[in-house]
Amino acid sequence: RVWHTVHSLAAAAEQVNKNLGAPGVWWQGLPSHYIAGVMVLVRALLSGGTVITRTPGKKISDSLMEFVQRAPRDAADVPRYTSLVPKQLADLVVIARRQPLVADALSAFSRILVGGQRVPESLIAGARALGVSVTRTYGSAETAGGCVWNGKPLSGTDMAAYQSRLALAGPMLAGGYLGDPERTAKSFITREGKRWFISDDRGEISGGTLSVLGRADRVIISGGVKVDLDEVEAALHEEYHSLDI
Repeated sequence: RVWHTVHSLAAAAEQVNKNLGAPGVWWQGLPSHYIAGVMVLVRALLSGGTVITRTPGKKISDSLMEFVQRAPRDAADVPRYTSLVPKQLADLVVIARRQPLVADALSAFSRILVGGQRVPESLIAGARALGVSVTRTYGSAETAGGCVWNGKPLSGTDMAAYQSRLALAGPMLAGGYLGDPERTAKSFITREGKRWFISDDRGEISGGTLSVLGRADRVIISGGVKVDLDEVEAALHEEYHSLDI
C-alpha cells in the first residue's frame, strides 16, 4: 500500500486545480478507495468546489444522469469535472451514440480526465467526436493521480527516463510503501538532490512530451520473439472501438 502525507495530496490537488482554473462541480465516478476517487474529494475541498458521488451499484450511464439531475441548475456557468478510467468512458461513449441525453451530459463537462491505464486513441477520438472535452492523464497512486496531461507535465512535475523506465518527481510523490522499505528504496530514489519515483512503465520523452509505450513487466518471449502485451491489448482495443456496435 502507498502512503501519502497531507502535503503530498494537497500538492497534487493544487497542480490539477491550477490547470483547471475555476472551481466547479465534480462527479465522483470512482470510489474513494481508488486514488482517482479520493483526489476528486481533495481537489474540491481545496478549491471550494462541490462533489456529487456516484451511487454504488448503479449503471454508469444511470449514475451520470443522476448527476445531471443533482447538479446545481441555478449556476449554468459553473464548470463540471470528472475523473474516469478508460472502461467507464468507453461504456458511456457507446451509450451516448444511441442516447442523445447521455451525449449531452458528457459534452456538458468542462473537462473529463481519463487515466489509470492505457487510453486507446480510438476512444479519445470517439469521445471528441461527440463534443466531449477529454484529457488523457498519466500518473499513479505513487503520484496521487495524473500529473501529466496529454503528454505534458503539470506545474511542479518533472519527468525523465531512468534505466528505460519512466520517472516522475515533484511534491506530490508518496512517502513510500507501508511496511515495505525494500520496495520503497527501489522505487523512490534521490538523484542530485531531487526525489524521483521510478515507475514500471516504458516510454519516450520527445520535445517535452511524454509517450507511454507500455509496462516493463508485460513483455514476454514467445517462440524466440519478444511480444509486448500492451501492444496486443491496444490493437484489440482499437479493433473493438472501430466497430459500430
